[in-house]
Amino acid sequence: MISFGDQLKQLRKTKGLTQQQLADKFYLNKSSVSRYENNTQLPENELLQKIADFFNVSIDYLLGRNENSTNFFNGSTDLTIPMTEVEWQPVITHKDKLDITKESEQMIVNIDKAETVEFCGTPADDEDKEFLRMAYERFLTDVRIYNKQKYTPKKYKK
Repeated sequence: MISFGDQLKQLRKTKGLTQQQLADKFYLNKSSVSRYENNTQLPENELLQKIADFFNVSIDYLLGRNENSTNFFNGSTDLTIPMTEVEWQPVITHKDKLDITKESEQMIVNIDKAETVEFCGTPADDEDKEFLRMAYERFLTDVRIYNKQKYTPKKYKK
């Protein structure tokens, strides 16, 4: 069974890409691609799916679980996808998630410090605060995605 790192390296070389070019395609550091190819780290599921889609293979093939490279969504085994077909999409990173969680928890601490917090005249209970925290996290996530779409320079969106 071939490892994820070996599959990634083989697919990258088949496309004629350097580690840096592949890293740029997914907004990663070259060292991340190197760690993936050396089997010292695995990408998160979302990135794993994007890599599989980019190379037009299944995740099982990418992870070495299946020797058939067919991506069953389109039935193709052709690995010659032009690089311009992959459209840039902003990604919420692990650091973004940590920042959002920290900020939403700080908001709850500030609410707890307030003397009274009411919704429609009823004092807020723990369930209301949890709902408010989840809504605030969703808001912050949407704002981050919007800002990445709007303010990322075009040269990084290639």
